[in-house]
Amino acid sequence: MNSITKNEFTNPIEKKNNLIGLVLCGGKSSRMQADKAFIQYNQLPQAYHLFNQISLLCYQVFLSCNQSQVKRIEAQYPIIIDDVKYENKGPICAILSALEIHKNTSFLVLACDYPLLTFDDILKLKTVWENGDSSVSFYNNETNFREPLLAIYHQNDLEKLVQFYNEGNTSLQYFLNEINAKKINAKSNKSLTSIDTKEAFEKTYNLLNNL
Repeated sequence: MNSITKNEFTNPIEKKNNLIGLVLCGGKSSRMQADKAFIQYNQLPQAYHLFNQISLLCYQVFLSCNQSQVKRIEAQYPIIIDDVKYENKGPICAILSALEIHKNTSFLVLACDYPLLTFDDILKLKTVWENGDSSVSFYNNETNFREPLLAIYHQNDLEKLVQFYNEGNTSLQYFLNEINAKKINAKSNKSLTSIDTKEAFEKTYNLLNNL
């Protein structure tokens, strides 16, 4: 993927609104046997690469991480640490932890598992969110599943997310179905491929670096 400079995309920068970006780093990465936030497909660890891309689109961006990752993250990257009261609850922890700090905002949520997602895909996600009043997620029409870790959670829906969690629910995909969030397609379903193993990483790395 080509690097992006701020001069290439003026409109996204002008329309930041109240969107906060969350790069999700806090997964266990057990199948990869390495922290997916810090493996490199491009010139930087994936978490930093995503941070730089969505900084063009968001009012603020944070790396959402667990306590064990804090010392490894470079000082120039702002972080939100998973709140202990949401520990072991899955990715919903990242959004709820951010919501403890940042009210009246929407969250662009991107996990580090999807290196084939393009900047144009992310820009489309933001554009659809700007032109509506609901949450938006990518949808894979081959698997018939939403991608809750490639989504924007609209501020109008975040109180519902808190209530959803307080009722004992943790599945973000189920939540997006419950609120009937808008579904959009990426340029290709391949962009929605989660890379979770060493073998998949090597294949994807070779693909991206031989384009």
